[in-house]
Amino acid sequence: MSNIVKAFLIVIFSVSFLSRSHADQIEPFGIGTVAIESGSLVEIWRSLKQQLYSNDLGTITSCGSGQSNQCAAASKVLAIVKQARQYQGKAFLAHLNRSVNLLIKSGPGRWTSALDALEVGVGDCKAYAVTKYVALLVAGVPPDQIRLVAVHKRLGNENHLVVAVHQDDQWFILDNLHHLILQASEEVDYEPLYVLDDTGVRQNVSRGELNQSHPTASKGHQGGDGLRPVQ
Repeated sequence: MSNIVKAFLIVIFSVSFLSRSHADQIEPFGIGTVAIESGSLVEIWRSLKQQLYSNDLGTITSCGSGQSNQCAAASKVLAIVKQARQYQGKAFLAHLNRSVNLLIKSGPGRWTSALDALEVGVGDCKAYAVTKYVALLVAGVPPDQIRLVAVHKRLGNENHLVVAVHQDDQWFILDNLHHLILQASEEVDYEPLYVLDDTGVRQNVSRGELNQSHPTASKGHQGGDGLRPVQ
């Protein structure tokens, strides 16, 4: 493991647990959000986030040339990041997005860590999005510039999970449904429901009361975890 990667991940660990206000930040899709403190999605993300920061990133820094399944998955993340770092701007995001899309086969899935998703090699939009979230952290993108966004896909009336990255004063979307890197404003078929990041879960205020029990189920891209579309 290179000293550069180790040093950067130490910075990530330190920054990610600092208490920050997002009040002065524009959210993806330009929405207003309000923090929510309870509910199934909050509990799921709280547990998974801890696993991502303590287990996934910790394993990536400590594996070295280890041969365990987790280390093999960690090596895939490092390879993606190394290749993506040859590019800048949208090209960097496009390479990372495409690489993860090609590593995981679309199928039934559940909320899972990045390394578990890569070990299994099959998953739904949650597996793709969480893996990209971790890869972006490893690549050096600050945690407060990355979001997971649960959206409602109007065409098909289904829900979906994507990654949003803030770059050059724009939010760009990383999606497992295609390899294009579009601005959030260009994803006209998506209506944002929830934003997940290192500080917790926030809800789109314009949506009013939502059933957060099943926020990211989408026909053809979800399944195997009992999730159903949000009503």
